[in-house]
Amino acid sequence: MVRINRTSHRQFEANYTKSHSFVKRHLFLLSVISFIGLICTVYLVLLNWEVKAHSNMVSSRSVSKLVELGKPFLMYGTAWKEGETARLVQQAVTSGFRFIDTACQPTHYNEAGVGAGWKAAAAELGLDRSGACRCQ
Repeated sequence: MVRINRTSHRQFEANYTKSHSFVKRHLFLLSVISFIGLICTVYLVLLNWEVKAHSNMVSSRSVSKLVELGKPFLMYGTAWKEGETARLVQQAVTSGFRFIDTACQPTHYNEAGVGAGWKAAAAELGLDRSGACRCQ
């Protein structure tokens, strides 16, 4: 039989207090790690959602298929853009447009600007000429 005196009782309380603070500290660290894991999971889910949203855009390979199937599409018009043509065409292509209306009217269209904008966007996105439809 174990006899408990004041000295052993104080030792028990001291050991219990030490182990209790140890457990509290580890539970706190575990909750911090769990919270960081939750934040990382939410970030990855949102990132994956954004990637899926961008993958629904018209890809360079689907341009000819859209035309063949008679599917509707949006065309970016380049009339009256003047000196801003290259920048605006590049922005349109990087935003997802693959059909560029040039109409070959030198008084209203800047063909060189369209070409420069397409080349810049194609270099940025890794597209080739088959990724665009020049509609005239």
